[in-house]
Amino acid sequence: MVGYKNLIALVTKANLSKGAWITSDSQVLVSTSYAGKQSLDVGKTLLVNGKTFTVAGLVDPTLTGNSADVYFSLPVLQGLASKTTRVNEVLVKVKDAGDVDAVAARPVGRPNIEQ
Repeated sequence: MVGYKNLIALVTKANLSKGAWITSDSQVLVSTSYAGKQSLDVGKTLLVNGKTFTVAGLVDPTLTGNSADVYFSLPVLQGLASKTTRVNEVLVKVKDAGDVDAVAARPVGRPNIEQ
């Protein structure tokens, strides 16, 4: 999941503190600190660049690295930024630590992502 506002950032399902993960491009995740400042909660709406998004969940980003106030699906954020083909970071999770070298050796290209 990518972020918007301060910097590009990442959250995972482990950071979800309330609500649910995004299941459509009309939903967003909001950091708990931003939600408190803006009186946002799960089910409320947020207007960004003239488009209405529903808050699906609240997240507590890690204290290390970048964080953002609002997290969108990648296609939505690419559209908001007018950068529809741009990705600057991809994280990969392997099922077995023994697979790391084989996965790292694969050619870089358009990933085959499984949900």
